[in-house]
Amino acid sequence: MTQRLLLVAFAVALLAVGGFFLLQSDPAPPVQPIDASRAQAEPETPTRDVAALEGVQASGRSEAVREIAAAPKAPAAPSGRLDPDHPWYGDLAGVTGRLVEEDGTPVPGLGVELIEADVSSLFKAVDSPLGLDSPVLDAAVSGPDGRFQLGGARLSAFHALTIGRGTGRATLRYVEQSLEHGQATDLGDIVLPAFATIVGTVVDEDGEPVAGARVRAAPIPRVALDVGILDVREGVSVFVRQDEDEEIERGLLIDVPDRAFRYLDLLPVPTTMSAADGTFRLEGVPPGSIAGGADMEGHVAAIFGQVDLEAGEEHDVGELELLFGREVTVRVADIGGDPVQGVEVLVGATLSVAPVAILQPAGVTDENGEAILEGIPETGKLVAGARRTSSDDWIPAEAVGLSETIEVTLPTSKPVMVTLKDQEGEPVSGAEFLLRATSEDADMFGMMVMTELVGGQEVKPTKSAEVEAGSYRLDGVTYGSWQVEARAPGYADAYGDLEHRSEGTALNLTMTRGSIFTVTAIEAGTGVPVEGAHITLLGPRGPMFDAYEASFTNASGSAQLGPLGDDWYKEMTEGASSWFRAVNVVAEHPRYGKEVIKLEEDDVASATATGDLSIVLEMPASCTIQGRVSWEGQDPQGLYMLALREDGWTDGNLSPVLSPPRTALSDNTGSFRYTGVAPGKYKLTVMERWLEGDPLAVIVAQEEPTVLEDRSIVVEVGEPNVVDIQLSASGEGPRGRFMGRITSQGSPIAGLEVEVKVKGDVLETVVTDGGGEFETAEYSVMDRCRVKISGEVPMPDGSLEDRTVFEESRRPVSGEPQRIDIDLSYQLVVVRAVDRNTGEPIENVTASLTKSNGRWWNRGSGDIEASGPDGLLEVILPEDGEYTLTLNNGAYATKRIKVSPDSIAGPAPHVTAEMGAAVACGGVVVLPQSREGDRVWIQVRPKGVSDRGNGNWINPDEEDMSFEVTGLGPGEYQAELFGGGSPRRVTFSLPNGGDENLVLDFAEVR
Repeated sequence: MTQRLLLVAFAVALLAVGGFFLLQSDPAPPVQPIDASRAQAEPETPTRDVAALEGVQASGRSEAVREIAAAPKAPAAPSGRLDPDHPWYGDLAGVTGRLVEEDGTPVPGLGVELIEADVSSLFKAVDSPLGLDSPVLDAAVSGPDGRFQLGGARLSAFHALTIGRGTGRATLRYVEQSLEHGQATDLGDIVLPAFATIVGTVVDEDGEPVAGARVRAAPIPRVALDVGILDVREGVSVFVRQDEDEEIERGLLIDVPDRAFRYLDLLPVPTTMSAADGTFRLEGVPPGSIAGGADMEGHVAAIFGQVDLEAGEEHDVGELELLFGREVTVRVADIGGDPVQGVEVLVGATLSVAPVAILQPAGVTDENGEAILEGIPETGKLVAGARRTSSDDWIPAEAVGLSETIEVTLPTSKPVMVTLKDQEGEPVSGAEFLLRATSEDADMFGMMVMTELVGGQEVKPTKSAEVEAGSYRLDGVTYGSWQVEARAPGYADAYGDLEHRSEGTALNLTMTRGSIFTVTAIEAGTGVPVEGAHITLLGPRGPMFDAYEASFTNASGSAQLGPLGDDWYKEMTEGASSWFRAVNVVAEHPRYGKEVIKLEEDDVASATATGDLSIVLEMPASCTIQGRVSWEGQDPQGLYMLALREDGWTDGNLSPVLSPPRTALSDNTGSFRYTGVAPGKYKLTVMERWLEGDPLAVIVAQEEPTVLEDRSIVVEVGEPNVVDIQLSASGEGPRGRFMGRITSQGSPIAGLEVEVKVKGDVLETVVTDGGGEFETAEYSVMDRCRVKISGEVPMPDGSLEDRTVFEESRRPVSGEPQRIDIDLSYQLVVVRAVDRNTGEPIENVTASLTKSNGRWWNRGSGDIEASGPDGLLEVILPEDGEYTLTLNNGAYATKRIKVSPDSIAGPAPHVTAEMGAAVACGGVVVLPQSREGDRVWIQVRPKGVSDRGNGNWINPDEEDMSFEVTGLGPGEYQAELFGGGSPRRVTFSLPNGGDENLVLDFAEVR
């Protein structure tokens, strides 16, 4: 199984649930208010006090920052879904606002939810700071005046509002404003867009009305629905294989995590249900090009669209016919042919566009080993999957010919005996066991782990019985390879590998009391213990990372994690296939900044050996950044969105990942404010406001923000952290231009074209004047410009040739123009290539030229003709400076020499290049398991040479990973692997006779 297929499968799984109106068989229930009185309560009247600025002063900027009004006093934030016993109850942030129509009319009685997402959303609920099993933090219903209030949010996460979920007015709004712990930030008026209405009738194949069918519509292309994705329902799985002719056993069947459905359930898709007579009325459809359909379990969905709708329009789509589809029977038997009862079954049909099948749950088999599912599409090859337990791999099978019956044969299942003892040999009672299938294909195991993590849930404990003290029978374990995890109170988890091939398989595991990892959180500066800090131990798991242990600190500031095994750090990181291979401790509390510490393996080993496995971490002070965006000191004519993100990534430290960018919205005076910021280095990006509407519409339109400025700031405790962002009088960010002069041996060259491209689009073309000068317009310093200078230039023989004399990507610099000055000389250097041993000239030597210290000329310097019988090459040097000339001939090792105008001395040839015979170089490449199937590149260059321009690139054969390199002589070399992850490097030697049996083993290096 290649990793490419795994990625396809995972992508299909995500796409399958991507437009959620395809997912659930029933609409989401109307949102009920958690506290109706709170939802209708008027917030306190905002007051504004003038206060001194707090923020960061960036170097090189004006220090004359005017005073900014402090944030208005806001109502206290409700605690949302948090239990009153939660350590953070009452300390989190909230939002308040008002729902209105486009004419300002309040919208009452509409459900509003506050949702939150960050990296911790991937963790199991028990390990996440809020301990919630859903991204929904709080829910309310807008009052008669359209107002609502919600709470329970953390600052270090993304937030959004779902409005009218499960209704025709369903929409989503990203929370742009910077929140504050303990307060409810007023979002102001949230304008719901004008809408269109779709009506129609849902019927079945017999023309009978269908009641309770789900009807949805969205501004998406119909082609997204034609593949049958409307039939996806909760519990869906995805089967994928390389092509239709591949053996069914070679395909991959993976579950779509339950959590994906919980998140995608929040997408704002207008929804309604058909009435008893099959009619429906869907109000709230956004104007534009719309597609949608009706679906119901046991039927094939009906599709309508594309329909172009205008606001206020009512459109009748007529009758939507739900087809009965195929009724598919799945028969499950063991290898002996006996029916197997109680087995999970999935059924589906392959799509017309790819060898992919979206499989629906068909329940479990009856006493005859059969399960039946209706509503399978009439087209496509029928595919089924079956498994005994959630720990087992799915066993796929397909129908033969036109049959609508699928036979699935499960491997044999027999009990396994596991004996648990402690280090003293005493039996360990009260244990439970988790089994994970470890396929011979390591990528299968990695994908299983990824699915488990994204699902936010572990595999369920295997059914087991303690037959006597410390002796357990694990029932119904399928023959195969397994990782067995044993858990018992007071012991570190124990792991063992199990090869279950015959009846009577047994496994002995030793459990240890392990170590308790004590983490103590104190206030930075004061040393006062911090109670209620959430401590998480993070480490790699498969292709991602996961929370291994989590706890809150007690009154003395301590949290105990564990018990952990004696080699827990090594076990956690050994063989990790992710880009992250370190262990971090994360401490979070709403009254402090977040702290992330990378644990070093040597320090952990030393502490474990001495029995003092503990650390003390300082919770950083909660700082404030406050500032203003102005137009040369005047109030701006609009609002700006700002993003604050951590800077200074360090190897193995997850801090930037665990603290996603925090957004803020400036007010009418340009003022903005961030609170709860830990001291440190940050990047602050200023953008034109672009997410005030439906973010899905922005995604569909592929809109990108206009970035005006991106600056580095430093937040310090006790300092006036002030940010003064001064745009131009017209509201533009810092800009710069390109200038320069192109000459030939001091004489100006007129008429050359200077082309400026940004993101592939030509924005400007100017021409050098009589003095060889040019000057472009100004461009944003946030844009990387591609500058190309070309035209007719004089050659050494007096002729004119069309040449590209410059082509590079550069960013403009604010305050001073970027100069591009080139004095072309086009001097001729004659190089003679000779055999190093005989001195005889070498024919058919090719060459390329690059400019040392930066600019590459091989693209635009013109072709260098290959050497003739005399071994001579005529090389034209475009300008003064040193160049690298690379010489190649299949029978000789690649030769690189330095040439410059100083090389031109006396009659030609000016330079002699001695080339040695090439030797054979070949072998095989061994990739890390995590990169098998990836597209990779390998560069070979002389050992100790860091310049990647001096190397040979090879692409191993995809089938057997063999390779061959030409143009190398005897010597020491290094090979560097690129693609699929961070680079890895190995070294090798080539003897005088060469080596065609090299093994470049990248699996064991970092």
